[in-house]
Formats: sequence, structure tokens, C-alpha cells
Amino acid sequence: MADKTPESTVDLTHDSLLSQTNVSDEWKTVQKVLAPLASLKLTVVLLLMGIFIVFVGTLAQVEKDIWEVISEYFRISNGQFLVWVKPALFFPPAFFPDGAPAFPDWLGIWFPKGWVIGAAMILNLLAAHVVRFKVQAKGTRLLAGILTIVLGSIATLLVIYDTSNADGLQGVPWISYKEIWMGLSLVLLALCGVCTFTATMPGEGLRSRRLLFAGLAVVLGGGAIYGLRTEPFDSDTMRILYQLLKATFVSVVLMAGCVLVFKKRGGIVLIHAGIGLMMAYEVLVGLQHVESQMRIQEGEAVNFSRDIREVELAVIDPSDNEQDTVTVIPGSRLSRAANGKKTISNELLPFDIELLSYFSNSDLRAMASFQGEDKPPENPATTGIGTRFVTFAASASTGTDTSGQVDVPAGYARLTTKSGEDLGVYMLSAFPDMVPGMLDETQSVTVDGKEYSISLRYKRIYHDYWITLNDVQKNDYKGTNNPRDYSSFVKVEHDGTSFEQRIWMNNPMRFAGATFYQSSYIPSGAMGRSSRETTVLQVVTNHGWMTPYVACMMVVVGMMGQFGATLLRFLDRRERALNPIESVSSSWSTGWTGQAIGLVLALMVVGQIASKARAPVVGPGEFNVAKFGQLPIWYRGRAMPLDTFARNSLLQLADRETYRDADGKRQPAMQWLLTLMADEDAARKLQTIRIENKDVIDSLGLEANREGLVFSMEEIGNGFQNLIEQAQAASQKDPKSRSVRDKKVLELANRVVLYRFIEMTMGRPPELPNDEQFGSRDPQLRKTMFGRFLQVQREAVSEFSRENRGVGPLPMVVPSHIGIESTKGLPMGFQSDWDTLAASWIFAQYFSEFDAEQAPAVTHFCSIIKAYGDDEAEKFNSELDAYTTLLQQHYDQLKAEKKPTAEDLPLNRTDAEARFNRMALFTNLSVYYVVSLVIAFLGWLVAPVLNQRIAFMFSLCLLAVYTYAVYMRMYISGRPPVTNLYSSAIFIGWATVAGGLIIESFTWKGIGNVIAAATGFAALRIADGLATDGDTIAVMEAVLDTQFWLATHVVCITLGYATTFLAGGLGVLYLFIWALSSKMSDEWDRTITRMLYGTLCFATFFSFFGTVLGGLWADDSWGRFWGWDPKENGALIIVLWNAVILHARWGAMIKGRGLAMLATIGNIVVAWSWFGVNELGVGLHSYGFTEGRLRWLAIFVGSQLIIAALGFLPKHLWAGTDQLDEDLAKLAESEGTAVPKS
Repeated sequence: MADKTPESTVDLTHDSLLSQTNVSDEWKTVQKVLAPLASLKLTVVLLLMGIFIVFVGTLAQVEKDIWEVISEYFRISNGQFLVWVKPALFFPPAFFPDGAPAFPDWLGIWFPKGWVIGAAMILNLLAAHVVRFKVQAKGTRLLAGILTIVLGSIATLLVIYDTSNADGLQGVPWISYKEIWMGLSLVLLALCGVCTFTATMPGEGLRSRRLLFAGLAVVLGGGAIYGLRTEPFDSDTMRILYQLLKATFVSVVLMAGCVLVFKKRGGIVLIHAGIGLMMAYEVLVGLQHVESQMRIQEGEAVNFSRDIREVELAVIDPSDNEQDTVTVIPGSRLSRAANGKKTISNELLPFDIELLSYFSNSDLRAMASFQGEDKPPENPATTGIGTRFVTFAASASTGTDTSGQVDVPAGYARLTTKSGEDLGVYMLSAFPDMVPGMLDETQSVTVDGKEYSISLRYKRIYHDYWITLNDVQKNDYKGTNNPRDYSSFVKVEHDGTSFEQRIWMNNPMRFAGATFYQSSYIPSGAMGRSSRETTVLQVVTNHGWMTPYVACMMVVVGMMGQFGATLLRFLDRRERALNPIESVSSSWSTGWTGQAIGLVLALMVVGQIASKARAPVVGPGEFNVAKFGQLPIWYRGRAMPLDTFARNSLLQLADRETYRDADGKRQPAMQWLLTLMADEDAARKLQTIRIENKDVIDSLGLEANREGLVFSMEEIGNGFQNLIEQAQAASQKDPKSRSVRDKKVLELANRVVLYRFIEMTMGRPPELPNDEQFGSRDPQLRKTMFGRFLQVQREAVSEFSRENRGVGPLPMVVPSHIGIESTKGLPMGFQSDWDTLAASWIFAQYFSEFDAEQAPAVTHFCSIIKAYGDDEAEKFNSELDAYTTLLQQHYDQLKAEKKPTAEDLPLNRTDAEARFNRMALFTNLSVYYVVSLVIAFLGWLVAPVLNQRIAFMFSLCLLAVYTYAVYMRMYISGRPPVTNLYSSAIFIGWATVAGGLIIESFTWKGIGNVIAAATGFAALRIADGLATDGDTIAVMEAVLDTQFWLATHVVCITLGYATTFLAGGLGVLYLFIWALSSKMSDEWDRTITRMLYGTLCFATFFSFFGTVLGGLWADDSWGRFWGWDPKENGALIIVLWNAVILHARWGAMIKGRGLAMLATIGNIVVAWSWFGVNELGVGLHSYGFTEGRLRWLAIFVGSQLIIAALGFLPKHLWAGTDQLDEDLAKLAESEGTAVPKS
């Protein structure tokens, strides 16, 4: 059966367009000349080339620094327009640990750089507008359109220029944020009125259109009511919102002008203009923008910043009392001199410089640190700091280094006078400039009795203003050393005036044509004993920084107009195509019956899930473990119930949230943790540590065929020394050369370390000495001994945590401040609000030794644990009741006094999280989506109307439960729905389920039901695998701690992932139906193709908007709109791939089957962006790497390639035997012969 072109396809061939256009012969000649350059085929080729260069530029970051990659692969530098792409690039070590195959040096291809491809795209775009986009308005409409475009262009320039103030500080807008908020609310209210009017307009048909506008009216009206009844967001959010609103306003004006002039194609014109503006801005950034760092100690004033990408050798003449005379030699010249063995000589230099060696990155060690067999490398230095230190080459940093590592160039240079006298060999290193105070920043050189100083330092950029750091603050998450925020309070002096300003994360200062971003913080003493607290500011000269905001909203407004018009046309055609007779056919009653059955089935499921929210009833003599698990603690910067801590810990130890007791019965993680808290020896007998590798199991002398491959700490302890030796040997190997066994040994060692950490912090320490053991009853001595016990215990845990980085901060279990008025009389070591359980045990034993108020929380909590260890259930439960009452009273008091509870005792959230854990919503949903999938498949075999309605209503109710689960995570975390890899999988599942059900409501063919159930199940199982990383509601890093960007960029980009996956799911379904069935009708072909095309439009919108919003966030955080980070590149590839599919469709290069094949490959593109770039191990988003995930990623990619390849098979192979019989019969009839049936 031949592929059919949808009715909406427009003839875009050049001959057709030229024949339709009434133009002069000369203009036709111009169009014919430009026609090849305007070809959509060329557009598709250029987009594919763009994908390739972005992909190889991402892979190159594995071995090269990000700036080197940008220069080599994307930007035109030194007149080079092409880059040599080697095949070894496609074998990154993370994916191929055994190394790339050996390729000859000549093997590779020359490929155009990113800017070259971009320039070709611009030419293609301009030619397309000359050839394909004719002006469709005349007369007054044309004049009005041109004037509107001119006004919009002027407004755009004013918006961009207004933010490029090169003389002063960019402050608050000329109208208040409250007025902006009110204006936005009124605009939403007006739009609500327009949508309401449109939804209620009289007329026949157009039911779908009315429903759409009614839904928009509800959303807009809700937003308007919220805005009118609430105060504006905080100033940080309003600042960004104001910038986006300005960009939106000018974009709407431009859109109006484009529609007046180009009518239906106005949206495409605006999209192309926005993309062109964005590409032009990238060129501007590459040519003019300069990034540097300003490091300031408290109380210090500076007037220069450092470009940490370049160094210079400074020769300083300090003889003038007023100012130093400095001659600098660029680092690039130093490198050339070292490679060419040339001497640097200049009349401005008092001596000649011969570079003996030069390292682009180096390490530095004191000569005294080399002992025994540890021999120092060759040190040619004869004077200066080189006599005490030695420098040697080190691997250059790669990618956008996650550790913030900066290359430290160094080398050795021989200095000689102009007459040839040897002044000695000096070690030159940028290390003193990187860490001032550790070493002298300059070295002295005496020439003819005159003293000079030399210093290899990072390139300095001097400014005409001074910045003084008054104060720098680092605010940590509770109970951790992890920063929540950095803030710098600075004073700026310029031209005799001064002002003070606060700079903090995601809130830069824009002044004098530059933007100052809070980058990092250096504590006192870190750069030498005398160093003070220091701030590091990122300084970027970024004129026109508002340009990407405007370009982004131009494209977004254009897409909304273009795709919105397409959606309305689709709805109108669908309305007209409906057969009114079908609405009263016998299927009507069957459909309602199916929905009723599905609703009843779903309500039973919801009731079963909801019943788990209540804590289990405890009988006489039983321990109320569930209630104990609901108690709040602080860990890793957030409050959580003990049950969450137990589940996360056991997941990391055993990959499961349950374990088997001595009787083989499954027990919850909370039972294990409670056992450990009361009796460490008993807990060590429980099988809670998983070992997957058979070689590791055998080396420890353990049972190889153990069910579940879980072992007890006691069993592992028998071969503990052997494990330590194996782990030490594996850790000393280069990570790239470690075998699978090495990795599994280290994995087990990490699990053992985590177990020991939990024991030390949550276990019950040994009883402290009694009176006789003290040897004295002197009160002062006892207080001193108590302080020492407490200090030793804390130092032991802290030291263990330092030595085993990654186990995390100490869990703060007991709120010792609750129930007491003052901590007066307590030792300094026990005056915190919350403390560890181990410290609480010590304090509980010696309460009576101090003239202080007794802490009831400590007494109750320790009594609970002791009762459990003594097997006294009644006392356990009574002490637990008393403790929870104490907590509730404190919580109620905080609320009554209107004090914040979030940073002290957020019982509302921890109680909700405990209920959320008990319901196990995502686990249950994944099971029920299998049921829904089976029902949907059954509907393709028998009783289609009945079964598909059952599946639809069942999935719709499951979506309601899914939505509640997502909301609960938002409520518990206080964050938007997506904050990490785990939550992205959850949200992608939610979005694909919702999208599938929307598709089903348009088609009623079971397509959406199958997509919704299949993608919902897959996403939830992926999330379940990601849960083993640890806490799934972890706190945010300082640079990510912004609600606005999390709610916009992260949600949009995740919706882009989801809708592209949804389109890919439709593509997979299309290919399977064609491959496995011979009865795919034209109607099914058109239905799936239209749904696929519409979904791709949404995918393009969300992926583009989300990607560019991410760039705006980066610009707002560290001044780099597009940094070519691997994650950014992955998102860009998704946008480009979706654009490839749409342009190929518009150019009639593909039909239904081709659309499905490319959409299926889109699944691979999203998987690469979602997981693949993380696995590379470089960039700002190199998280979530595991060997198991890499294997599953490879399996997924292979499966999608196989499915996509189905479309290449000859039709008689993939159309089914019935189709083959028909083809053979036709052939036989034409030849006059009979052919038997197959």
C-alpha cells in the first residue's frame, strides 16, 4: 500500500512557486538563480551538518579544554574554516574503556566549522525568503504591516540598547515591579476575555475550537486571579520576568507586522528572524565578549580582573615611586618560543629570555616533599623559587570542568643580559598568581645593579573603576558544608562617585558595560595563613546581552502563532470530517459502558493505593516501627523522615528498600535501621550489602549462589583485610584502565564505607566510664572528661567523613533545643539546634553533671532506642508518643508565633513524605500501566470500542494519581517538578501519559492508550533504576537554587524530551503496525501521520524554548549565553533533529513512513541528551554515570535503530502475508497464470 501525503501538504517546489507568482522576468531570473540556494533539501543537509559538528564538538571535550574545542570546532580562528575530524573521536573512553582502535593519522575528514555552517544557513534562509516568501498584502494593509514591522524593529533596538549602559549601573526598571505585576495580571484578564468571547461565539460546528479556547480562558483567568490577589514574586524573579516581558512585547509587535504583510507565513518569517538574530549574537560573543575573574579579599580594593584562559610573563620595573613600569609577554609567544627554541629579545626588556621548557598545565611540589624512592623530576632552576619547588607537566583540564579546575601554565627560562651574561635559570609558574600568599608572586632579577621583578601570571585586564569587598558570605544548608548561596557586598568607585551593591548567585551586577557574577567563595586561610575570606567574581564584557532574550521570544511568539494556526485548522477539518450519524450509532452506548467500567476499575485501584497512606495498626506488644520512621531528621541539608533515610541507605547498600530477616521474611528498611540504632551486632548479622561480581564474592570466601547476592556485614568482615587490599590496588589505577572487577571491588568498598558511616553516626556508642572508672568524683574533672568524650566522638566521625569523601554530612537526628529555654551551662560542643544521635547518647549519660536545663528530646529519643534494644514494646511506644507530642507542641508554637518552620521543624513536609513513602505511588502506577496496556492491546483484537474506552478511562484516572504524586514531590521539596535526573524521568512519564491520552481523545483508535501506558511504564521503571543514586529530593547546588529557572527552563526542556519521545513512540507504533499487519488503512496512515506531525511541532516548540531558556539562565548565572557544554549541545541536537524532520516533511522529502523512521531515531537523540552526555564524564552535567546505565543506553539505541530499519525493508517483506498474496495474485493475473496462496 503506497504512502499517502496528508491533505494539508503544500506544494513548495520551486517551479510551482514561480508559476504562482506574477513577477517580472528579471525577478524570475533572480529567483531561478537563487532557487538552488533556497532549496529545502539544502536546509535539511545544513541542519544535519550542524548536528554532526555539535556532536563531534561534544565528543572532543573528553580530551580537550572547552575553549580549545570552541576555537577548533565552532568558531573561525586564524583563517581556518575547516576542522579535521578523526575517527578515534567516536570512541570516547567512557564508552570504550579498552581504548579506540588504532587508526592511521591520515584517516579522517575535513569538515566545515560551526560558524561556516551557520553562515551557510543564513544564506539559505535569505535565499528562501527571496524565492519562497512573497509579500501577500496590498495597499493599506501592506503599508500598515511595514510600519508595524519598522516600529517593532525600533522597539527591539531600544530594548537591547537600554540594557547596554556603558557608563553606569543598570538598576531597577522605570516602573515598579508591583505595577509590572498588576499590568501582567490585567493583560492575562483581557486575554481571558478574548478567549471566552471566542469560545461562546454563535455558529454551527467548531466544537473542538470552542473547547480549546474555553480551556485557555480557564488557564488565563486562573493566572489573572492569582496575580490580582497576590503580591509580586521576589525581586530576583521579577527582574528576569521583566526582561522576558519586554522581549515578548516587541516580538508581538513584530508578529503583528509579519502577519499583516505575509499573512499565514508571518509566523515563519518571525521565527527565521529570531534565529538569525540569535546566530548573529553568537558571532558577536565570539568576536567581542571577554570573560575574566576578579578575586578580592575582604577589605581589599582591586581595579583589574584575570583572564584565566591566557597567561603573560610580566617584567616589572618598580623604580618609579609613583607607579610600576610593566612589560608583558603573551603566553602564546612563550609557547612558540619554547617549541621553536627561540630566545625572546626586545628593547623594552632589560634581559633576554630563553624558554627551556613550557607546560600548558602543570603541577608544583616542594623539593623537601620527595622522600626515599620518590624521586623529584629534573629541576634545571638555579635561582628563585625553583630552588625550593619543582614544576612538571600535568594533564590539561577537559570540557567545562566540573571541579572548576583551571590550567596552571609553568616552565623554566634562562635569563641573560644583553651582553650575554647568564642571570640564572628561573622556574616560572602561574601558581603563585592562582593562590597568592602560598608563594611569592614575583621573583627578583638584578641587572646592572637595578632590580626587576618577574612573574608568570594570568592575563590582567585593567578597569577605570575600583571595587572594594566589604563582606562576603557563604550560607550553607542546615547541617552541611554545602553552600546554598554566596553573597558579595561590594563598594564601587568610579569618576569620583561610589555606590554599594550586593552580588549573589543568579543575581549579577551590570555596570559600565560589564556584568559581575558571583562565581565562588574561598574561606579564610585557604590561600595562606594570613589570607582572609575571598570572593571570586566572574566579569564579562557583554554588550547587547539582552539580544538572546529578544531573539528567544521572537521565535517563541512566531512558533505559537504558526503552530497555533495549524492546530486550529486541524481542529476545524476534524470537526467537518466527523459523521454526525456515527454519534448516535450503537458504539455510543458501548463507549459509555467502557468508560464506566474503566472508572469503576480505577476507583478500586485508587482506593487500594490510598489505604496505604494510613500507618498500619499496631497490636499489643508490637513496636510501632512505622510511627518511629515518621520522625524528622536533618540530612544532606533537608528535613526528612527517618524512613526516607533508611530507604535511601538500604537502596545504596542492597539496591532494594527491603531485606530478609533470619526467617527469610521481607522486612522494611526502617526495621533494619532501628535494629542498627539499638544493637549494632545484631544489625551486622542482617544481609544488607549486595555484591554482584562473582570474582569479588569468591575472593572474599562468600557463598557464590546466595539468593539476591546480598550478604551481611559480619560475613564481609571475615575477608575485610582482603577487601581493603583489593580496593587500594584498584583505586591506584587510572580510572580509564580499571577492569570490571576493579570497579566492582571499589563499589563494594564504597558500600562498606557507607555502612560504617551509618554505624558511627546512627549506631549506639559504647557505654562511657562510670564513677569508679573515672577515678574521681570531682565535678569539674567529670565535666572536663565529658567534653573530651564528646570531642573525641565528633572528631572520629568527622575524620571518617573527610577520609571517605562522598558519604555525606552527619545526619542530625535529635532536636536538642526543643523544650528548653537556654543552653547556658552546656559545653560549647553541645549547643546546636540539632545534633547527631551518637553525641546525644553521650549527653544523655551525663545530663546530671551540668547546671543546665535538661533537654527532653534527647531523653525521650535515647529512651526509645534503649527500649527497643531491651525488647520493651510498651515503653518504646509510650516514649515515642511523648517524643512526637513534644515535636508537635514545638511545631504548633512556631506556627502560633508566625515563625518559619522550614529551617527548624517542618513536620508538615516530613509527615507528608512518610505517607508518600508508604503509598509507593510510582511503583504501583508502573504495575497498573501494564494492566492498561494489556487492555489497550486487547481492544485491537476484540470489542475495540468497549476495551479502548476502558483503557482510556483507567489511564485517565491513573494520570490523576500520577499528577497527585508529582504534586506531593513538589510539596515535600518546595521545588518545581524537575530538579534532578530521577525527577526528570518521573515528569517525562507524566507528560507522555498526558500526551498519549490527548491523542486518544482525538482519534479513539487505541493509539494514544498504547502510547500512554507504554511510556508511563517505561519512564517509571527508568526512575526506579535511578533511585539507587540516593536521595531523590536532594537540595540544589548554589548556582541552581532559583525557583524561576527551575520552573521555566527545566520544565520546558523536559517537556521537549517528553514530546520528542511521544513522537518517537508514535513512529515506533506506525512502523510496527506496517510491519506486522497487512490491513493498515489510509485512514490509520493519515491519523498516525497527523498526530506524529502535530506532536513534532509541540516537541520543537518546547525543546527550543527550553534550550534557549537554559542559555538565558547561564547568561544570568555566569555570563555565557551559550557555552557549548555537552548538556547544552545535547539539547541543541534535539532542536536541530526536530527541525530536520519538519523541513524534510515540508519539502515533501518524506511521507508517513519516512516521518515515522526519523521520529524513531529521535528517541536516540533524546536518550543521548538525557543520559549519553552525562556518561562522557565531562561538563557541568556529568552526573548519573554508571556502567549499568551505559549498557542499557546501548541496548536502547540498538533497539531503536532496528525498529527504524524496518522502514527500509522491501514492502513485500514488511507488509504481511496477505499483502504478499495480493501482490502475487495481481502479478499472476497480468501474466495469465495461477499462483497458489502462501
